[in-house]
Amino acid sequence: MKIIRQSIAKHAGRILHAPRSETKEARTKINLRKKLDDIMENNGEMLRHNRQSVERIQKQARDDQALSRAYNTLRRAYDSVTFIDKDGKPFSVDKLRMKDLKFRNKQSRLVFDNVMRVKDMTKKQVNRGLAMTLLGTNQKQLDDPYFVTKNVVDLLAFDQDAKRANYLCRITPKNAIVAMNTIMEWHFDRKDQKRGIKSFNERRDFGVPCDSYTYLKFFDGVAKTSEWGKVGDVMCDRMIETFKSARTKFFQDDDKMTTSVFNACLSILVKNFAYRQVKAWSFFDELIENKELGIKGINPDAQTFTILLQGLRKYSDHEKHKILTNTKLSSHERIVKLLDLEAGHIKAADIIFEKVKTVAAPPAPTSSPEQDKKNIAKWRKNRLEIDFPLITTYVSSFCSRDSGTGLDLKSGSHYLYNEKTLEILRSVSSEVEAILSFLEQDDGGKVNEPITASSKVKEYTDLRIKSAVNGAKNTQLSYVSKIDELIPTNVVKELGTIPINPQVYIPYLDKFKSFSEPLIDFKRDWSIFENPSTKAKKSKDELERAEQRQYSVNAYILNQVFDSLINMGKFKQFVQAFWFSMIQWGGVRLYTADLKKYNVLDDFLNKAQIRKHQDARVPSIIDDVMFNSFIYKVAEHGRVNGSTRSNLVLEMFAALTYSKYRVGSIEISQNHIDHICSTLVKDLHYYNDSIKKKQYSTKPHITQSQLREFLNNLNVFGQVHAAYMNKSQLIVASNAFYQFMDKVNKTLLSANWVGVDNDRHRLHFYKLLIRASIRYYKPRFMVSKTDPKTYCVSIETAVKESLKIINGIENLDGGDKKLRIAFKRLLNLKVTELNKEQYEAFLKDIYQLIDLDESNTVTHGIGELDSRDTCGTEASDPVESDKTDAVKEAHHESQH
Repeated sequence: MKIIRQSIAKHAGRILHAPRSETKEARTKINLRKKLDDIMENNGEMLRHNRQSVERIQKQARDDQALSRAYNTLRRAYDSVTFIDKDGKPFSVDKLRMKDLKFRNKQSRLVFDNVMRVKDMTKKQVNRGLAMTLLGTNQKQLDDPYFVTKNVVDLLAFDQDAKRANYLCRITPKNAIVAMNTIMEWHFDRKDQKRGIKSFNERRDFGVPCDSYTYLKFFDGVAKTSEWGKVGDVMCDRMIETFKSARTKFFQDDDKMTTSVFNACLSILVKNFAYRQVKAWSFFDELIENKELGIKGINPDAQTFTILLQGLRKYSDHEKHKILTNTKLSSHERIVKLLDLEAGHIKAADIIFEKVKTVAAPPAPTSSPEQDKKNIAKWRKNRLEIDFPLITTYVSSFCSRDSGTGLDLKSGSHYLYNEKTLEILRSVSSEVEAILSFLEQDDGGKVNEPITASSKVKEYTDLRIKSAVNGAKNTQLSYVSKIDELIPTNVVKELGTIPINPQVYIPYLDKFKSFSEPLIDFKRDWSIFENPSTKAKKSKDELERAEQRQYSVNAYILNQVFDSLINMGKFKQFVQAFWFSMIQWGGVRLYTADLKKYNVLDDFLNKAQIRKHQDARVPSIIDDVMFNSFIYKVAEHGRVNGSTRSNLVLEMFAALTYSKYRVGSIEISQNHIDHICSTLVKDLHYYNDSIKKKQYSTKPHITQSQLREFLNNLNVFGQVHAAYMNKSQLIVASNAFYQFMDKVNKTLLSANWVGVDNDRHRLHFYKLLIRASIRYYKPRFMVSKTDPKTYCVSIETAVKESLKIINGIENLDGGDKKLRIAFKRLLNLKVTELNKEQYEAFLKDIYQLIDLDESNTVTHGIGELDSRDTCGTEASDPVESDKTDAVKEAHHESQH
């Protein structure tokens, strides 16, 4: 058996304890034990005990003789003491049985509480054998840190409090370092900061030593349980003193742990917003070496600066909220203060990022190989690798969604800051460069000038800023000295003097390469430059990291590209960028022949050479929430001049549903469908709000063109949803879907259809409304009383209205005659008339009798978005175009 070492078990505290109300106790304990074993195995060292050894030691703790001795001790020592049950009623120890002392028995905890109560009153120690039995341990386990930790985990899981676990640590303090860490983390995981801090302080009373990991998880726990802006000065001072005390004890030889603990403490201090986070900034003095006290300097890493940048952003958001909610400010003063705040934020973030590049950059080559060798060794020891979180946090300073300095208070950052965002991202990511180069191509494939904000965004934003600056020249500034310094043009000019991603000479072993490379390269594997032997054989974790290094873009960076395009008024480019990304990394496949036939994406085909596509989705780039984000952005920025662009959402919905177009893309979920339903309902509200009524009316209003647009979208949605149900092997749709369809039907049937003046037009729209719902319809007699689903019964009104109109039209064509017969039969169905298969065939016949094309409905493709490439206004009405390929496919599959 290997010699025991406490360091093997130090990560055992990373265990989540589910409350009994959510998880069955037995399953909880099994999962906790498995989690503990996994932590031990993944700690890079072999488990101290094999399975047989563990079982043997645990069996000794269940020794019947020890249990019998404890039982006799209890009856003898407490025979004259009255115990109290959980209801406060007295009972005698004579009523207890021997098995009641087993620690997983509820009576055992009750006995323990009473024994502790007697101990507190009499000041007499509890018999050790009895105490160990009630805690489920024995002396051999108490001498072993592994089993002390394991027993603490079991006690926490069973009791859901730390009383017995604390006592177990108290009676074996030298072996309870990891166990006390586990108890402290358990409190923090339950968001109980007060008890987490108390557990840390109790170590001194229990005589349990601390280790480096104790301080790391202590600071980390306090940080995670503290709200932004709610950490007081007293708390900060206590944390700083605790860090200083720990630094002199533990962190002389472990540089990585020292930096990690520093970062954890810094995560607390940045949540203090007093005097512009002065506590966090002054804490940076702790990085400096103190030779008088014999304290080494601390080497910051990427996380250090990421924490500082994130704190800066949160502080800016906090101040922004105060400005936006200050009703005493005029509109001009509000804009100037927002510009002042954003300028200060960007300048501070840029100073931090320049410091990052200075620390990360390797030394310049000299003429002396020996000096180069020394410089490389010194740099490599303190090397800082600029990673994704650092870049995305820095870039978020420029492309805030709610900074209020753009076109209006809701349009995000100023367009120049968004242009700067794209400049930064394309300089550090080849994938972003590929997206933007694609967008900048003309029809012939020639690359034009870099993307800038639309002319109307520039015009309206510049006018807004100019009016505000001229109207509030006497506004008191907080972050810049002069009003000229807050104007975005001047702020960006100050940032443009230093390269974003400078060229440097990367060391290879103890020499420099002969050519320069970009400093920031997310694909670079530093281990190869430092130790070529790692190239031959890599561990599982190293292989996973190598796989992630295949791309220099992730979901956060991609969303920042999308946000910037939207804020710059480039709606068309945003949609094209999304499709480009879905094809490249999202597992979506579009056929060139289909694109040529239907011209789905206008000039997209000529620019995007999509004969090659990603075989499957890359989760780190296209995550599961990306489609929801697309739905939100299209809905938010596609509603202009009384028209919507929800058809773009349905195109993507079809591409992610039909097997023809998907390789391994995002799996459509009910959450996506609910989001689409919500978007379509909001479209109806938007239509109504966009119509200027001459007089007030409680009835919703919708124009003929809006009705055509919406019903076309509703039909496509119904078709693709049916394909989704088939793919998911669902027999019936969800309650939410039926509620949505009924709500839409009732809203449209009760609405005033503006401009729909003749019966044939009204009939077309009724038919389209029926067509969208008919496959989900069941008469009331076919629905059981206990079934909560409505099955689109609301379309019966549309069927009746259609029959009235058809009966009043002379010279009906063959299709309408057949439809009249079908509608009459549908309304007069009887209970035993059709079986399930016959009924479904009948509904299919009605569906096919209603031709979508006859209503002249259209789908507006991305090709018509040029007029929307503005700040949110449009000069002309939407232009009609052919159906997209995805929609054609939906129609085709619904027919067969």
